Amino acid sequence: MRMLLCICRLSAAFAQAAAYAQSDDKSSAAAVAAARTTLPNSSEKPERQQARGRAWFARCMQDWDAGTHMTKKEWEGTCRRLAQERTKFVTKFLMEQRK
Repeated sequence: MRMLLCICRLSAAFAQAAAYAQSDDKSSAAAVAAARTTLPNSSEKPERQQARGRAWFARCMQDWDAGTHMTKKEWEGTCRRLAQERTKFVTKFLMEQRK
């Protein structure tokens, strides 16, 4: 009886792991492809970096939904902070690439 119970639990765990592994395959592949097309290079101008930051902010604002746990104003503040941090990170990355 214990053996049967162990086998059932084990097969349920394998089924869950397989379903989890397959669930997000297409969206993660699309995200990787999108990231590759927007990778910065060391000769990128500051205007391009600022445009990238504005695009990140705009995309983040499009992702807001009334069902989220944040008001639109709170969401905007978060989007602005994330876009600034990402832009700062990319700028630092590019400065290191130029060295």
